[in-house]
Amino acid sequence: MSATAAAQAQVAAQAQKVKEAAGAVAGKPAKNTTLTLTDGTDTNLLTKKLTDQSQDARTVIVFNVSPKASEDNLSAFFGYCGKLKDIRQQYDRAKDQFCWLIEFERAEMARTACMLHGTTLLGTELTITSKGHSDRHYSGHREGSQVVASIRP
Repeated sequence: MSATAAAQAQVAAQAQKVKEAAGAVAGKPAKNTTLTLTDGTDTNLLTKKLTDQSQDARTVIVFNVSPKASEDNLSAFFGYCGKLKDIRQQYDRAKDQFCWLIEFERAEMARTACMLHGTTLLGTELTITSKGHSDRHYSGHREGSQVVASIRP
């Protein structure tokens, strides 16, 4: 193999790695490729971080849920905001209470769900916050038949 052909093969291999890494950042899985950026950052770690942030933006945390409420009750209640991807209960050690994590297909659905903050489900007033926007508090309340929303920094 000539030196030119070897150089072209090397460039083609590097281009393939960059293409696969770009696909991974765009949400497509990379094929066992580890590409390190010039600052030493592993692109697979960047992809995971971007995916985690996207998931957080699609997820709301619901506190003060009635013990009578089931997963089906919450699915029906939040289903009006959009299609649910995942719903699960977990214990929040910081608040010393159980909460529900509800993940939607898109971030705007989660923001809509946050507007239900202060509404009542099975006799208890829900506390709803966005997992992806810890620096902002999306909330809302009902005035008659309207939901009034507010966003506070």
